[in-house]
Amino acid sequence: VVLRTNINPIIARYRFGKSDEELEVAIRRGVRLTFSILVPVGVIAVACFPLVPYLFGLGGEFSGSWAVFAILMSGILLGVGYLPFQMLLNQVGSPGYQTLFFASIFVTNVALNMLMIPIIGMLGAAIATSVSVSVQVLYLKVLVRRVVGINI
Repeated sequence: VVLRTNINPIIARYRFGKSDEELEVAIRRGVRLTFSILVPVGVIAVACFPLVPYLFGLGGEFSGSWAVFAILMSGILLGVGYLPFQMLLNQVGSPGYQTLFFASIFVTNVALNMLMIPIIGMLGAAIATSVSVSVQVLYLKVLVRRVVGINI
């Protein structure tokens, strides 16, 4: 959210003050930078997560939480470079497509959760949500290509 809040005005400036090619290059650079910073942070978080319950004396009740956290973090890390650009469609003046983007993520999440929770419970919920978070990259790329005419 912090990155997105800082990137939104830059996107608007590029969209309305520079060429589409410059916007595309700026977004790709931002995606690479975000990946390079946040993937290591996420990997460290997954690696250190088992220590947290013990540091706070939570022990047993969190014994199964590492797998869920690792699955959720994996989905986030697959698309983390694009998360700051979630509001791109709105920033370029297409709020209807922005709504379609978020609705697609929501429907994907609900459908996958309905399918997977009965089969594998909490891990199914984590997998479904992880897939939903990572597939939003595909949704964003397709919609931006159609609406804005650039490849991100």
